[in-house]
Amino acid sequence: MTFPAKEDLKKQIIKMYIGMHDAMQLNVIAKNLNIRSDSPEFDLLKEVLNEMVQSKQMSKSSRRRYIMEYPETDNSIVGELLFHNSNGYVLSERFPDTKISIKQRYLNTGLPGDSVKVEIISKNKSSKKKGAVDEILHRNHAELKGVIDLDGDYIFFIPDDKNYYVDFLIHPKKLMGAENGDKVVAKILFWDDPQKSPHAEIIEVVSKADDLTEEFESVIEEFGLAVDFPSDVNAEAKKIEMPDVKDLLKHRTDLRKEDIVTIDPDDARDFDDALSLKILENGNYYLGVHIADVSAFVTPKSALDKEALLRGNSTYLVDRVLPMLPEKLSNELCSLKPNRLRLTFTVFMEIDREGELVDYSIEESIIKSKKRFTYREVQEILEGKKNKFSKLLNGLYELTKMLRKQRFKKGGVDFNTTEVKFILDEDNKPVEAQLRESKDSNKLVEECMLAANKTVAEHIKNISKSKNIYPPLPFVYRVHDDPQADKLAEVFEFIRVFEPKIRLKGKSSKSINEMLRAFKDSPIKSAVNQLLLRTMSKAEYSATNIGHYGLGFKDYSHFTSPIRRYPDLLVHRMLKQYAKDIPPAKKIRVLSLQLEESAAHCTDRERVSMQAERTSIRIAQTVLANAYLGKVFEGTVSGVTDFGLFITMDEIHVEGLLHIKDISDDYYIFDEKYFRLRGRRNKRIFNFGDRVTVKIHHVNMDRRKIELKEVLKED
Repeated sequence: MTFPAKEDLKKQIIKMYIGMHDAMQLNVIAKNLNIRSDSPEFDLLKEVLNEMVQSKQMSKSSRRRYIMEYPETDNSIVGELLFHNSNGYVLSERFPDTKISIKQRYLNTGLPGDSVKVEIISKNKSSKKKGAVDEILHRNHAELKGVIDLDGDYIFFIPDDKNYYVDFLIHPKKLMGAENGDKVVAKILFWDDPQKSPHAEIIEVVSKADDLTEEFESVIEEFGLAVDFPSDVNAEAKKIEMPDVKDLLKHRTDLRKEDIVTIDPDDARDFDDALSLKILENGNYYLGVHIADVSAFVTPKSALDKEALLRGNSTYLVDRVLPMLPEKLSNELCSLKPNRLRLTFTVFMEIDREGELVDYSIEESIIKSKKRFTYREVQEILEGKKNKFSKLLNGLYELTKMLRKQRFKKGGVDFNTTEVKFILDEDNKPVEAQLRESKDSNKLVEECMLAANKTVAEHIKNISKSKNIYPPLPFVYRVHDDPQADKLAEVFEFIRVFEPKIRLKGKSSKSINEMLRAFKDSPIKSAVNQLLLRTMSKAEYSATNIGHYGLGFKDYSHFTSPIRRYPDLLVHRMLKQYAKDIPPAKKIRVLSLQLEESAAHCTDRERVSMQAERTSIRIAQTVLANAYLGKVFEGTVSGVTDFGLFITMDEIHVEGLLHIKDISDDYYIFDEKYFRLRGRRNKRIFNFGDRVTVKIHHVNMDRRKIELKEVLKED
């Protein structure tokens, strides 16, 4: 029996010799393998070399030089078998600029990492060489991650690495207690006949099929997210209490008796914004946007402040929230709960009947929210259900409809995106996916927040102008640059395939809105929205104001979510400081540099959080898909590529890949001009938005990939 140490050393020796034709002395081999002559490994090296000579894998000359015994010929080469998209290839010193491609049917049991001898079987006019594996010189007995799959009486190991193009048969005695769906590590045993399945054994059970702890925890580790708060931060938060009301009234506007309400999702725990509305005698709207005054509790350079800056924002994963602030602040003292005294920062806006801002004020305030509404409850009221606050909510709805119309008229882009919400069971396992629709109640709140954010940014410009300060006072803006013209042109060419009459007029938002409207009722509406979104620059935080292209605003900031976004906390502090006094020029320069640094850091943290959130969603989707493994769904083509179709399945709202090789009724070719797949014989075509019946064939949790098979309807 060959010991693992010997086997590994033999593999290293073979890899070292691949492509080489020179004989080497023992000391040279040892040096190449980083083995010292006075080490135990040196004795093992001599032993392995002698064994390889005896088995005729190597020969030894009279000068004690060793050479591998697999001579290349004019029609053969030796090398390591590599893979790309399930197709094999070998590189050779004889053909340094060419790889010898090997189709699956010519692999002859060859697997990734194997040392193989390849016969060159053809060479076309473009000098591309094709080969066939003639002999496995050394098997790469790799350890592979994958999933156990029970198929009737047989047990298979399905590798996560798709370059392993076959499933491995597992003898029941080699299972180590693994069950169907378990994540495992397997070791290749043997594969001698390409007509039969290769064999492997399970060497470790990584996690049970229903254990999602590792999957969701991996997101925390992958993106380096902070979970627990340091002890000094918790200690500082524990000491914070609500100040005495009498002291607060000395410098805050008392709004405790006003009709102020919050509107949030059903499962929200932190309420950082509230709304009020009056109609003035002149007929104008008097909108109040009341935001949790986090800056009253979190002071600069405190332990709380340093940790909040470090995190940058709260991160919303499928199975948990990683808050920017400890729970005592985020869910208690700063959360605008109904019938509780709360400190707020209020923007009052007088808006005329044309949707124009007439006047505004920004005030530190105290409120006592009268009602906590959910979006669902408000939607019911907007649709006619009677409520004590119906007049208030319907007034807000009329105002925000006008603001929304004005925004798009002035340059805002009307993207229509959908989000998926996952329903979890008691074990945090996703059991259902629901589409989050943006209804009138959502748009009502959104427009109020946009109006407040825009007003505070304009306020900085106004006070800077009144004090003759240029450039304007230091501030943190939310900016969004123009889209890239070349990317927009590419998407436009795709869109014209479906709507030839559409014309692209530069980078104007009006042109983009025309495209979006043209597909309002189209089955490819979602694809058009997503493709146009990808042409957009990424919004970011900056101390330099360049405006916000997507919203159509020249001045915009983030003011309305200081519980979960650090830039909003900075904005609150700047507003308060400038309300007291304007700093001297030297301090302004220092402040500008500090804010630019903080803005860049918060942009980076936001992007990390977004990536983590997307990964968390993808994990939830793969878990949900795995629960429906083998089930049939109707779906819509949401992406077309040269390697297959992306299909979004109804009911579970999960996207999977139908690989081009798995569309079995024909050989399909990617039509790059029209972004579609076309059958060579039957001329069948797959376009964006087409309906397809598919079955979930395989789910790879490690790679978070979902593979589909088409289900052909019987005649």
